[in-house]
Amino acid sequence: MPIVRPIGDQSCRSPGKSLQGCHVRGTKAIAGIEEVRFGPFRLCVRQRSLSTADGPIPLSSRAFDILTTLIELRHRAVPKDELMNRVWANVVVEENNLHVQIAAIRRALGAHHRAIVTIPGRGYRFIGDLIPDPASFSDAASPASPARGTREEPQSNLPAEVTPLIGREAELAATCELLGQARLVTLVGPGGVGKTKLALTAARAMAEDFAAGCWLVELGSVAEAALVPSVIAARLKIEEIEGRELVDSLIMAVRPLPILLLLDSCEHVAGAVAELTDRLLHHCLDLRILCTSQVPLGIEGEHIRRIAPFEVPDAASVPTAVAALRHHAVRLFADRVAAADGRFELADNMAASVVEICRSLDGIPLAIELAAARVPLLGLEPVRLRIANRLALLGEPGDPAGRHRMLRAAIEWSYNLLPEVDRQILRRLSVFAGGFTLAAAQEVAAGAGFATWDIVRGVGNLVQRSLLTTGPDLVHPRHRILEATRDFAFEALAAADEHAVVARRHAEYFCGLAESAVGGNAPAGEDSVWETSGDAAWMTPLVPEIENLRAALGWCLGADGDPALGSRLAAATARFWFEGGHLSEGRGWLARALERVPADLGASVLIRLKRGLADLSIEAATAVAAAREAVTLAAATGDPVTEGVCLRMLSSALYRLGRYDEAERAALRAFELLRHSGRLRTLAKCVADLCILRGVTGDHAGARRYNAEAQARLRALGDDRGAAICLQYAAEFEFAAGEARAAARLALESVAVFRSLNSRYHLEIGLGNLAAYLLAADDAEGARASAREALAIAHEIEDFPGVAIAIEHIALASARLGAVETAAILFGYVEEAHRRLELERQGTEQTIHTGLLSILSAALSPEQQMSLTTEGQLLPTKTAVALALRA
Repeated sequence: MPIVRPIGDQSCRSPGKSLQGCHVRGTKAIAGIEEVRFGPFRLCVRQRSLSTADGPIPLSSRAFDILTTLIELRHRAVPKDELMNRVWANVVVEENNLHVQIAAIRRALGAHHRAIVTIPGRGYRFIGDLIPDPASFSDAASPASPARGTREEPQSNLPAEVTPLIGREAELAATCELLGQARLVTLVGPGGVGKTKLALTAARAMAEDFAAGCWLVELGSVAEAALVPSVIAARLKIEEIEGRELVDSLIMAVRPLPILLLLDSCEHVAGAVAELTDRLLHHCLDLRILCTSQVPLGIEGEHIRRIAPFEVPDAASVPTAVAALRHHAVRLFADRVAAADGRFELADNMAASVVEICRSLDGIPLAIELAAARVPLLGLEPVRLRIANRLALLGEPGDPAGRHRMLRAAIEWSYNLLPEVDRQILRRLSVFAGGFTLAAAQEVAAGAGFATWDIVRGVGNLVQRSLLTTGPDLVHPRHRILEATRDFAFEALAAADEHAVVARRHAEYFCGLAESAVGGNAPAGEDSVWETSGDAAWMTPLVPEIENLRAALGWCLGADGDPALGSRLAAATARFWFEGGHLSEGRGWLARALERVPADLGASVLIRLKRGLADLSIEAATAVAAAREAVTLAAATGDPVTEGVCLRMLSSALYRLGRYDEAERAALRAFELLRHSGRLRTLAKCVADLCILRGVTGDHAGARRYNAEAQARLRALGDDRGAAICLQYAAEFEFAAGEARAAARLALESVAVFRSLNSRYHLEIGLGNLAAYLLAADDAEGARASAREALAIAHEIEDFPGVAIAIEHIALASARLGAVETAAILFGYVEEAHRRLELERQGTEQTIHTGLLSILSAALSPEQQMSLTTEGQLLPTKTAVALALRA
């Protein structure tokens, strides 16, 4: 059967050493330089190379010189002529050559291409963060560049950077580009998201483009809108001219100056700021204004850049520190903890806790920083455990700077600015988890004096005030309350004694959504939508609501909830948890529901609970017991369709227990009961079950017949993934019958489907199986190419058993192609990986292993083989992967 493997783990890689006081240059050597780092990149000037942890990045000589020049002169925009004079000295070239090389650099930087920004009319600029950040570069700059020692530094009141900006490279690049093109840029986002820090960093990066300096004006403490002009004038040290309006005095003073004005926290005085900004921009042509606000100013010429919290993955998807640190929220948390306690280094066993903390705080940078500051005192686990009451934790007294009050104060401040009706709506919306549609808000938050139109207007107001965020999908928009704001509003909801009523409306809404997604809940075997559509079609409405489903189940099955409603919801979502891959979670909800089953619960719901438990249980015996109970209950209803659905579930469970004859009898009986029922997907699964059962008993001809029928049924339903999995079964049957090339053709078909569905894990397995079939068919080149792609995917998704299998395929292909020594090194790595991961080779894998060992033993002396194998055993995974991809 096709190989199925769990995703493994990987040890955390220690970061490489970078040198202090390094300098970079374009075309001439600079004394003392060895390397600089930015993002994931390492630039070695002495070796003239750019690389990442995954290997070297190809870059032409000219592109390398341009990149080092831009890094050297990163404190300013570098004009095109200057770049061309430095890189193509004494050579006449067209400007297009420069454009080509800049494009090549950006392609090489990939997702970090915004480190190179174009500033219209000024040239190009490097704005990435260097690690370490060189204090200065060589004074041996080109003649076109003013000497640092003689140039007057621009005036500014920007505070010095205390901690580095983390995770906002793309936003920083976009902001700098906008400031080069537009005269008014507004960073819009909720409180605590890091708008001020981003704006300050952008202003510092652009400072030398403004001869009159960059000036910060903090408006957060301004209580009255009428005071805005005077606050700005005072910050710029502009005196009011007697007999003139203060705004006129501002205009006269600022008009001749190339200046950047940073207006921070404008939301509560947005109208006054908009009016003043509009007048200043109309009269002061060299003025640029950068604002931070929870709402746009809404005036002509405004360019808005929305700043969202950091995205945070599920803890299960980042099993190692290396994987976790790829996410900005985790990087920020780890950096701030390390700043507070130099002993801290994120380890694999901490990764899940840190991700959980960041996720609970919804990726809000300020909240993450405040939580990180508590780790040296309280410890990581206590912080994680107490984060459920995070506002109280972050608000504990004792911080002399008072930063612990900032987040709650920002939320409470924004809340108190709302009219009472919007406060009530925000409180009711706090029952949603993970976002909501406007339709859901209208159903859940309406009532008690609110019409649906009131909810529409209220949601619009809350979005405008940045108390709700709206996702990028403008066709089917989703709104969300940031987690810290939600906690505040949730407390207010409880204080208003509305929680029970609103939570019930929330649970009823999502129970109805789940039941309609699968096609109703009576009779238990109906599920009309699920039965007649592919996975994507029926799951689509539920996928974005997973957090709401959890919240609804949690309330229903909690101490003060509604067990009957919870049982309905658990039964309706059982298929969703299974086919969405949330097996343990689904089991948990079903078990909790079954523990609290009301005496008067309908038979149809109880059957679905039992059937769902059979589907989701890891232990085959538990699955068989639950399925048998479901069959008994179904038979008692007298409904043959319900009984047929449950018998098919019993067949699957019996197969897992190794009782193939009983399983086949149950599958055949289920097929007979369902043959004319229209339960198309269950029938297709029955046929697929029979295919597997015939295969394990050695009846390959029968297995092929059932397989063809199962594929046809699944394709007709639009279940392309299920059909492709059947193709993998078919390939295995051909391979078992000695038809390697036929197996390879079928594997290629399944690979094409998985590639089109972007199903990375199944694609990896399909490519690995294809490599094995091609090796059996003596196509070493084709096998190596397929295994290389499988290896790249396995390494990317951290499927480390898959990494070992793919490398062994590559080793055998390479050995057959003459690269015996490389194959021996890879063999050593694979042996050590199997020992470390406690892997057992399946039939095909054992054949490949034996074939590789045979070639190595024939081509190498025992001493050579031992030496090379030992070398491979010591290889880190990344090194082994890089070697295999080059083999």
